[in-house]
Parts: sequence; C-alpha cells; structure tokens
Amino acid sequence: MRGKVRSGNRSSSARGRLRLPALLMAAVAAVTTAACTTSVGGQAEQQARDASSGVSTPQGAGPGGPGTTGKQPTKPCSSATPEQLSGANTATSAPATPGTETVLPQSNTEIAFGTEGSWKNGLRLAVSKPVTYTPSQPAGDAGRGEPVVITADLTNGSDDEVSGALDVTVISAGRPATALTDAELDNALINLAPGKRQQLRLGFRVVDRNDVFVVVSPGYSFQPLTFSAGAPPKQEAFRPSAVPEDKVARRCFGQSFVAADGLRLAVNAEPAQPVGAAAGDTGYRWVKVTVVVTNLSTVGQQVSLQPEVENTGAKATPFKDPSAGIGDSAGGWLPPGRRVAFVQGYKMRTGGVVTVALGDPANSDNTVIWSDS
Repeated sequence: MRGKVRSGNRSSSARGRLRLPALLMAAVAAVTTAACTTSVGGQAEQQARDASSGVSTPQGAGPGGPGTTGKQPTKPCSSATPEQLSGANTATSAPATPGTETVLPQSNTEIAFGTEGSWKNGLRLAVSKPVTYTPSQPAGDAGRGEPVVITADLTNGSDDEVSGALDVTVISAGRPATALTDAELDNALINLAPGKRQQLRLGFRVVDRNDVFVVVSPGYSFQPLTFSAGAPPKQEAFRPSAVPEDKVARRCFGQSFVAADGLRLAVNAEPAQPVGAAAGDTGYRWVKVTVVVTNLSTVGQQVSLQPEVENTGAKATPFKDPSAGIGDSAGGWLPPGRRVAFVQGYKMRTGGVVTVALGDPANSDNTVIWSDS
C-alpha cells in the first residue's frame, strides 16, 4: 500500500509516506509522453504563476533546459494555459464534479510569539520571537542561512513528570530551517517534575528571521502547537482535482494537484550543479526537484513525502548539497493555511524524460505524476 498523509490528531501512524511502487513506475515511461497537453500561452505566464505558487521555473523549463541534453518535448509544458497551471484538471483528467468546491472559514490556530499555549495534561509552552545569534565558533557544517535563536519556555502544570525530546520544526519564508549546533545552545531534551519550569535556547539557520513560524510537540500523543508573529494566512476555497479511471493523474512541472483532504501539491524540476560535481562527468546530469505543499484545509496535517524520481524508467540517485539548500527532509506538521517547499537533488543519466511521482495524500490508490513533456 502506498503511504498517505493524515490530518487531525497526531500519532506515530501519521507518518505515512507518499510512494509509488516500482512496478507502476516501470509502466510510466511508456505513457509519459502523453502526460500533458498544451494550448496557447507562453513561458512568461508559467513564470508568473510559479512566482505566486512558490515553484521556480527557469528559462527552458524542466531539467531538459540550458546546460543539459534532456529531451525537449514536442509540445513543451511551458506553453500550458493559465487554467492548467492553476492546478485545474488537465485534458488527461476527468472534469471536476459540479458543486464540489469547499469554502473554508478563517480559523486562527496559531499562538503569538511570547504568548503561552498549553496541552490538555497541563504542560504549558511559550516560544520567543527568533533573534539574531552569533555562533561561538565557526559553523562545522555547510548549511546556509541566518543564524537565529529561539527560547522555548516550558512549565509543567500536570501532576506527572514530563521528560523526552521536543519535536521542533521551524519554517522560514516557506523553507524548512536547519538546526544550528553550538556549545552555547541547548539541545531539545526536557525533564520536568510537576510544577517545575525549564527554558531551552535552540538555534537554527533561517532564510528570513522576520518570516518564521515554529511548530512544537513534546511527543506523538500531543497535538503540535504553532507559534508565529501574527495571524495565519487567509485560507482559500478549493476544489479537489479529478483523477482519471486509471487512477494516475498527470501534470506538467509547475502545475498543481489538489487532494480531497485539502493538501495542494506542486512539483518542479530544474538543472542543478552541486558542489564537488565532476566537471568532466558528461554522462550524468543533476536535477533539483522542488515539491511545494500548501494546506488548504482547516486542520493541521502531518506531511511525509518520498518522491519517486526517474529518467525514462531508470531510477535517479538522490544527492544532498546543504550549501545550495538541496537535501531537505520532506516532512513535518503543516498548520492550516501554511505552505512549505521541500528541495531535493537527484543524479541521473543525460537525455530521456524526467518524471516525479507522488501518492495522492487523500487516496492511496491514486498516483500523481509530473513530467516535462
């Protein structure tokens, strides 16, 4: 069974994976050239749409662009119409069922920085606004971003001891932050007797310290709390994308798919040149795959993605390049109305057609495949 994304209360079973079995992927190569249809329009329309959706599409969209020998589609996906790029159903999908649009009320489920939130057992938590931090020693990793520190202030108002590790996720400007290790900072371990208080100084590297939200949970049996500088983004009405009878929805890179549970997925692929890649290694190319996930629903959802990336049926090899922001762990708790972009890298042979497959978050029987043709 392909993995799935669950919403609502968090538990260990919520860490589903969006996967595509190898047997199905073997069949994808034979049909991928029929994946996307095109109409009037131009690359500028796609780039404008991508700018609003968080998906980057360079000139020569797709990994077959400049600097590669990738196959150029006969009808390039970059000429798709604005309606197609909005995530509406492409010509390969059945029409949406009338009256299925879901209009959501605005819900404020986030807690302001410096304000205390609590769980049902009496454990209370306040998270400070991120502030600039100067590491006590040069960074030992190749991570990039502005060093910041947040303070997690916990008080145990329950009758029982609370111990374990805090699960802390920081999203900055739509990108996952990386943890910062430093001798002057704390780890995320807690050990609180009833009535006691503990403060933890935690470090991260962020894209923009003024655009941050923080998700914290003391364990899988606890619903995560979200802290931010203001109200969450206004939620949108959404209409789930239709899926053909063969249960495989096809998209061009840059287009989106809206699952019935309100998670909107968009995928893009573009050339990459990681640090250390051999200049003379002409038989291979490196591709950066970006998966943008937006939670259009009214509840937080646990997201765990594992894209299946292939080049004309041959599985690509993952690579990481922290200095270029490539190699995110694609998962975490996503609050209502929020969006996050996960960036991963893959090495593959030159030429051929690149496909990226994910399972439908709301229906494990369905698969969504993105390609550049």
